[in-house]
Order: sequence, then structure tokens, then C-alpha cells
Amino acid sequence: MAVDKVIQLSFAGGEISPDMYGRRDDVKYQAGLLKCQNFICLPQGPIRNRPGFEFVNKVGNDSRPVRLIPFTYSAGQTMIIELGHKYARFHSYGATLVNDDGTEYQVTTPWDSADLFSLDYVQSGDIVTVTHENYPPTEIRRYGARDWRIVTVETNTKLPKPTGVAAVRATAAAEDSNADKYTQKYRVSCLNADKTEESEASEAVSVVANLYAYGTTVKITCDEMKGAAFYRFYKNKGGLYGYIGDSETPEIIDDNITPKTEITIRRFDDVFSTSRGIKSVTVTNGGSGYTNCVNGLLPVENISTTWISRSGYPSLSVTLSDSANTGYGGKVELVLERHSSPGTSSSGNSYTNYYTTLKGIRIVSEGNNYTSPKVVVSGQTLSAFFVSTKTETYSLSTYSGVPTVEVSDSTGSGAQLRAVVENGKVVSVQIRAAGSEYTAPKLTFRGGTGSGATGTATTGGAGDYPRAVGYFEQRRIFAGLHSDPQRVLMTRTGSESDFSYSLPYRDDDRVSFQMASREFSAVQHVVSLTSLILLTSSMAFRISPQDGSVISPSSIAAKPQSNTGSSRVMPQVVGNAVVYCAARGGHVRDFAYEYSAGGFVSSDLCLRASHLFDFKKVLDSALALAPIPLLWYISSDGSLLGLTYIPEQEVLAWHQHITDGVFESVAAVEEGEEDHLYVVVRREINGQTKRYIERMTSMNVENIQDAFFVDSGGVYSGEPTTHVTGLNWLEGKTVSILADGAVMPQQVVTNGVVDLDSPASKVIVGLPFEADAKTLPLTMQNKSALGGGIKKNIIQVFLQVYRSSGVFVGPDFDNLTEYKQRTTEMPGKPPELKTEEIELRLAPTWQTEGSVCIRQADPLPLTVQGLVLNVST
Repeated sequence: MAVDKVIQLSFAGGEISPDMYGRRDDVKYQAGLLKCQNFICLPQGPIRNRPGFEFVNKVGNDSRPVRLIPFTYSAGQTMIIELGHKYARFHSYGATLVNDDGTEYQVTTPWDSADLFSLDYVQSGDIVTVTHENYPPTEIRRYGARDWRIVTVETNTKLPKPTGVAAVRATAAAEDSNADKYTQKYRVSCLNADKTEESEASEAVSVVANLYAYGTTVKITCDEMKGAAFYRFYKNKGGLYGYIGDSETPEIIDDNITPKTEITIRRFDDVFSTSRGIKSVTVTNGGSGYTNCVNGLLPVENISTTWISRSGYPSLSVTLSDSANTGYGGKVELVLERHSSPGTSSSGNSYTNYYTTLKGIRIVSEGNNYTSPKVVVSGQTLSAFFVSTKTETYSLSTYSGVPTVEVSDSTGSGAQLRAVVENGKVVSVQIRAAGSEYTAPKLTFRGGTGSGATGTATTGGAGDYPRAVGYFEQRRIFAGLHSDPQRVLMTRTGSESDFSYSLPYRDDDRVSFQMASREFSAVQHVVSLTSLILLTSSMAFRISPQDGSVISPSSIAAKPQSNTGSSRVMPQVVGNAVVYCAARGGHVRDFAYEYSAGGFVSSDLCLRASHLFDFKKVLDSALALAPIPLLWYISSDGSLLGLTYIPEQEVLAWHQHITDGVFESVAAVEEGEEDHLYVVVRREINGQTKRYIERMTSMNVENIQDAFFVDSGGVYSGEPTTHVTGLNWLEGKTVSILADGAVMPQQVVTNGVVDLDSPASKVIVGLPFEADAKTLPLTMQNKSALGGGIKKNIIQVFLQVYRSSGVFVGPDFDNLTEYKQRTTEMPGKPPELKTEEIELRLAPTWQTEGSVCIRQADPLPLTVQGLVLNVST
């Protein structure tokens, strides 16, 4: 028989899956544990029993699930928001927010309890934006400590559209033969004080004025509008309304200002179809005989104007013009009739008169967009033996070869539709304005040159709401619409809810695009790293500008990075990586940029602890950064899973946590020097199901009297007493008791009371839990097969502990040996916390694995930094 020493210097591998037991060569295996329950793996290598959970409050409604979400405004100003069935309550530093009369402060919310764990949210300042495809985007706004409001997101402008808009010719040129030949058109909008918000533009107004003549000016005015600090004026040029100036007063003088068509009127869409506007039109019959012109030219008939010549038939010239300079594409030709007749002059000479008579104007091409078209016909003619030029002007009428599309409905209004004609048939209908409040819209195609077109309209329903929300480059982003799950909408730069745009696009306009992917994938989450990341149900995308600068309507690209999709559980951002839950398989993955791969790479974080995730689901997540980075997950089996995660140091360690009940939700916020974890736990209390909100206490235990290692616990602090009351939330439960640092016998809470054998001034009472750790099958470097296939008997254990008390060690959890800690302490005082190497001799047990079990069953701290085993083989 030989005795060997086996050393384990670190437990930073965390709990290892049985699937890994054959991988004794793996580095993580050599620093792993077969079981790590209610212990936290520290990044430096030790394990420490987790702090207990102190009781905060009962949830608002025990019968329905509750979800916790964090709220962090600034350092020291944090809250945990309890979202229940159509209500919200608020908790901070282990206490519930109450009114002046002591009642719990609560606000009404729209969310049903069944939808709570599908909510997506993001915080900016003191506003949390919450989205779900069945509800309008909603904000939880904090205006004060006890002034929280639930507000539906209002998209686009709140400024009113200007009314009373008028344009008049203010002054006129002294002599202007073309004074009545030009029509000017204008529109007006409102601006707020910093010009970050602009209203819809007014309806167009027109005035006849020749601004090309020096001295002619036009005055444009409108009513004073509430909330407007400036007024912006636009003038029509080539069909677009270009910017001509801003004014602090509702008027401006146009002295032939050249419109800037790179700045045009704002256009607004009902992006979430919240007003039941017209969403789409299906053409059921395209009809026949239509032409695709709008305000095209109509012919003129029954003209009878004659030009005369004695040297042959007069030739005529024709010119087509449009007083508003908006028409294009038209072409005309003259319908002429010619004849001649002989004659004799007074001197007896003979001659012949040649007559050219204009009978009509024929349209060769109708063109589009004419306002006041005119045809000028000119030619030489003989009058009273003198030759002169005769000019005639004919006004043309306009028509639309494209039929107008009228929408009739008893409740709706405001829709503007335009038919699109190809090869004589209506092929589609453009929606210029969706309108609102339609219930049963009917379409009628009127006018035009053809007939027979029919179609049906579909409304937006009660709302086409997004499921995901986030921020990136000063834009708020909504994604995954109910009817268009791959749609992404970004507000204007620097705006929370402005989805307006202009033509041509400007870089700060709203962005709307649909991702193209191999599979139809609903967007689940919007994540901001150095790039914008969209996690869908089947893929992960990196959204970036095409030109390498910033995202804009004309520069955006969606590049797939991973074919592993995400579940609805909120992802967490750790450093420059996002950690998310896979859509299938129940595993947790990270997603980080790798230079060598030239993009983002997704990795499975659960391979070495797959037994904690396989055939289960992750239901909720949280991130605590201080004092150590810890990711927390709620498993469908009711346990709380912890991940110590520092990727730059290659620290990745899973540990599981259980309690007398079922964990249902988790969230973490900064409180003081630590991030504190809040959980919702479903417990059976005195025969009834209760849901409690509980808060993990501090990891820092300076004095043994402050050791808080019980769940759903409470603290009495005051004058020495033997009678602790007010424990009603633990009625009928067996509890552990720590009185002035000494472990007392467990008791059953009766009428909310426990009694102590001796008085104590600080008493911690709560549900007991055991922290268990078990080492993996031994790896023995000096044995063949690394110690496999060899019987082992661990006869002696040396544990390096730090500020610890109450240590039990054994070959299994049924045969544990307690370390006798008391030495020279005064009678009546608890043993001092140990920071040293302690020795325990175990009962002889031959086994193949050679594992060591460590347990902390008392409400006391235990940190194990390493172990040395003397093993007989």
C-alpha cells in the first residue's frame, strides 16, 4: 500500500458534467468539482458558500407569476421593479416603496402575467422602455421617488400642423407682362425651441406671382401655433417642396428665394399601425384601358383660326408651356386644314391666296403633373396687304389617366391611395397616407381612361407592435413587428420617437429595413456593443454602415454572424461580449468579436456543465458585476444557476443554488459597494403557496455576528432578548438561528415567534440550506491512466480556509467529520473564524473515485481555497 499526495489548488472550473469525467487531461476538469451546490466559485479559485436571502416582502399577487427587472438611474439610485399581473411595485435596499400612510406604492400596468417573461426592455436615463408584440411600446417613467408613470410611447411629432396658411403677392414689379403667368406653391411646418422636432407640413397654398421680375415678392403667413418656437417655410420646385427659411414669427417674405431641395418637408408614417389605418391593398381586377399619367394633357378641338399667304401655305410653329413649371413629358401636334383660291388685283394682275387653318390640337404624349398648360401657335399671315406675325394662345385642360382610388368607411378617414398602371391595367396601389380608425374600408376606382379596376384594403388592426427594443448611435430602435418579425425601425438621430423622413433621405432620418436571411427569423433582442447586434430566433446579425461611418437610411447592412438563435430571455452584456440563452437546447452562449475570425463568434458556455441545462429551459437572467462578475439564471427545474465569468482571464465556472422552494425570477442592481441579487421564490408556507421577494445579503462578513446564511431570513437587532417575534412569513417552517454569532438549535416558527435559550442582541432567523461541494474523481499524475482503475482511500485532508467556521468533510455526504474549531474562546462566545490550513482525518473508506465531500450546514461562512489529500492506493 502506497500513500500519495493529491493537490487541488483551484475550484475555478466550477461544477463539471458527468459527460466530462473521462477527460482528466482537461485543464478545467483539474480545477472542477463534481458538485458545487450553494457554493460560489470565486475567480481566484476558492469556493465560498453563498450568502443567504433576506425576506423583503410578499409579492402583490401570490396566485400569479411575478417578474423582477432592474432600474438604475445613477450610483445610489437604483430600484427593483416588481411586475405582476397588471401592476408594478418598487423595492430598494431590501425595502418596499410605501406611501406616507404606510401602504405600498403601486401603479397600474397593461401587462398580463402570462406575458411578463416575454417582455423586452431597455433603460435610458429615468425611462424604461418595455416592448411586447401584443402591447403598444410602453415607458415606465420615474418623475420622483413616489411618482412613477406608465406611458404609451407616442411616435412622431407632438407639434400641431400649421393652420390658416396663406400666400399673397405682397409687392409687384412696375412693368411685368408675365405677371399672371407663374404660380408659386408653399407649405409651412412648426419647430420646437432647439429645432429637434418638426411638425407635419400644412396643406399647400398657391399664389400667382412672377418672382422672376425684380420688385415682386410674396408674403406667406399662418396662425400662431401652440408649442411652436419657429416656423419653417417650403416652396415647390420640380414637384418637391424645398426649404426657403425659418422664422420666429409665423410669416416670411419670398423675394425669389431659391428652394433647397436637399431639405424637404418631413414625412410621417404610422410605424406601428396603431390607428387602424390602411395597411395594404390587393388589386383583385386590374381593369383595362388605363394610362399611367397624372394631370396629363387633353386635346383641344373645334378651333378655326386661319393664316394667309400668297407665296405658299403658311407654316406654323407650336410651343407647349406650363405656368407652374411642374409638367413634364407632354408632346402635342396641330390639326391643320389647307386650301387655296385664285384672285385678281385692282391692277388686273392675278394671284393665289393660300390658307392654313388650325382645326385642333392633338396630344401625342399626355405627360404628367401639368398645372396650367398652354399651347402657343405662331405664323406669318397676310392682313390688309401687309405681312405680319399672328400668335394664338390656347389653354389645355388636364386629366388623370390613372384612376383615383376612393376609400369609403363609416368610421375611418384620411387615407390617400394612388393606383399604379402598367400596360393599361392597374397592377398595384400605393399608400400615400394610411389614415385612421378604419373598420370595413371599401375601395372605388374612379375616372381615368379605362374601366373595371377593383381591389380590397387591409387595415393595421389594433397595432403592429415590436417585440424588441434598444439604443444605438443616439437612436431608439424597435424591431420584430408582430406582422413583420424581421423589420427594424430606428428613430431619427437624437430622437426617442421621431420616425419622420424626407425626400431625398438625410443621414439623420429614420431608418426602416427588413433583414434578409436564409430562415424567417423574428428579432428577439437589440444589443448595443461596438456594433449593433440583433439576436433573432435562428441567427445573430451584426448591423453596420456600408461606408464604414455611421448607420443612415442610405448606408446600412445586416451581416449574419451566427446561426444559433436566441430565446426571449434577456441577454446580458459583459465587457465587449453579449451572453444570451439559445433558442433551442437550453444552453447559454456568448457572442464576442474575434479579430482572427473577422467578425463575431458565438460559443457555448455550457459544454462542461451540460447536465445543468440539457432538456431544461432558462427562464430569466441577471448580471451582478461587484464584487465579482456573476451571471445568474433561473432554470425550469426551479434552481438558481450562477456563472462566474471573466472571459479575459478564461474564468468560466458554473455553480447551482437551491432553496426550500422554487426560484422564479431574478434581477440585480447596485446597492452600496455591491450588486445585490433579488429573487422571486415560490414557497410552501403553512400549507399555502406563497411568492416572496428576497434579497441576497452581502458577501463581505466582517464579524461572525453578521453572518447571514439563511434564506427568507430576517434580523432582530436591539436590546438582548430571548423572544423574537414578527416572523409570520415563516409560520410553520423549521428555521436556523444565529444569535450573536452562535448557532442555536433549529426551531419551528409558531405564531411568528421563536424563543432563545439565552438573550441575544442580534438574531438572524431563516430557512436553513446546505452548501455542498464534492471533488471530481481524483487525477493522480504519478499513476498510470492518471489514477483511473485504482482503489483509493483518503485518510487525511488538509483544507486551506479563509474566515470560516463549521466545516464538515468526508468521503461522502453520509459520513462527514466535523472540524473541531473551538480553542481558547471564552465560554458563551462563538468560535473565532479560521484563516489557516486545517487538518481532518477521515474514516477509512476504499473507493474507485476518491472524491471528497465538503459541507456547510450551519448559518456560518466557509471559504475553501485549496486542498491537499493523503491518499492510500
